[in-house]
Amino acid sequence: MTHSQLGAGDEMSSLRIEAVLAEGVSSVLDSMRLHLDNPQLQYMGCWSLVNMALEPTHKTALLSAGVIDVISDAMDRHVDEPKVQFRALFALINLVTVSGVIQAKSAEGLIRRVMVATGRYITYPDVAGRGCMVLYNMSLDRGNHVLLKAIKAPALICRAAELHSEDHLLKFVATSTACRLA
Repeated sequence: MTHSQLGAGDEMSSLRIEAVLAEGVSSVLDSMRLHLDNPQLQYMGCWSLVNMALEPTHKTALLSAGVIDVISDAMDRHVDEPKVQFRALFALINLVTVSGVIQAKSAEGLIRRVMVATGRYITYPDVAGRGCMVLYNMSLDRGNHVLLKAIKAPALICRAAELHSEDHLLKFVATSTACRLA
């Protein structure tokens, strides 16, 4: 698989239908929990979460149903699967923006997990970009600042921005995060 193939098929958009909220959230999360060892299902499940989290009511339902733990479990179980890591990070981008939802202990584990995945796959532009965006979004919560600085998140983000110098969004993320955490 090439680095550019990670995002193939992203042209799908989130469907804003009640069935997704009524049945889709529990179906996706239950399937991911039940088939944790299946990297293809985890990849596709995280992909579904990317789209579901775009709709505010779905995001709320996902967070209430424990989506952060489900994504964390997928990332932990499939550390050697860049596609799973990519989709998991992509899903987290929209999920970590809700202030106060992630408790301090959970935030610490999540930040460390994102740092590991981003560092491990930093040569993959899509993974590096999504991981840095999650860290950027987590830096919007002042409660995460001490930990983000302690584990050197700004250095990882700046390294990714240097490695992928053509990515203007990543440059913005690096500059903004470094300034916010200075």
